[in-house]
Amino acid sequence: MSLAEELNSLKTNLAQTREKFVKDWTIDHYEQLRSRQAKLHRANCTKYSDTLLQHQESIENLRKNTCLNEKALQEKTVKLAFLKQELEQLCKENAKVENYNETVSMEIQQAQQTIHYNQEALKTTSTDLDQEHADLQSQADIYTESLDMQMKKTPGGRIQFIFSSLDRKNPDLTCYFFTKLSQEDRKYIVSDCEPSVPDLDQLVDKLNQTNNLRSFVVAMRKRFKQRLASR
Repeated sequence: MSLAEELNSLKTNLAQTREKFVKDWTIDHYEQLRSRQAKLHRANCTKYSDTLLQHQESIENLRKNTCLNEKALQEKTVKLAFLKQELEQLCKENAKVENYNETVSMEIQQAQQTIHYNQEALKTTSTDLDQEHADLQSQADIYTESLDMQMKKTPGGRIQFIFSSLDRKNPDLTCYFFTKLSQEDRKYIVSDCEPSVPDLDQLVDKLNQTNNLRSFVVAMRKRFKQRLASR
């Protein structure tokens, strides 16, 4: 083989060897680089995916909390309006109570004054009644001797008039009636008359018109004698 042929063969072999070496090295390097980039990309994707998921959860929680806060705010607003209405109602009722207390206080003062006046009037009335009872007793002392009559004070402010010697056949037989003065209208009240007198009401009316107790007693004695005589 000539030198030229050997050189050409060597060039060809070198070219083939270089081509094969460059080709093999480039593919391996590229695959390694691509593999590393792919791993890094997957790691970043996983990392960012987790971060994104966390952000989404945070956003969802914020949205839920916002809804809850809005609902709570609405409930508090409604409750506040209700409490405000109740407060206004209580203020009105308190004003009514204050007015009522003032009215009651005035009525109590008026009632106390009325009670005081009534107590004073009762004292005066009691004094007058005592005086009238004394006058009646004084008159009774006069009537007793002339009319065969006795007078007795009894419970309830009443005075009992007792007549005897009305019946000759039975001089110990007695007749009686009770009388008192009304505190309201200062009129005589006659009750428990024994024996009964038919025109007692007319006699009592005349007594209250004339205020002449002596004439009334004389008339009652006369009526008793008539009733005993008619038996």
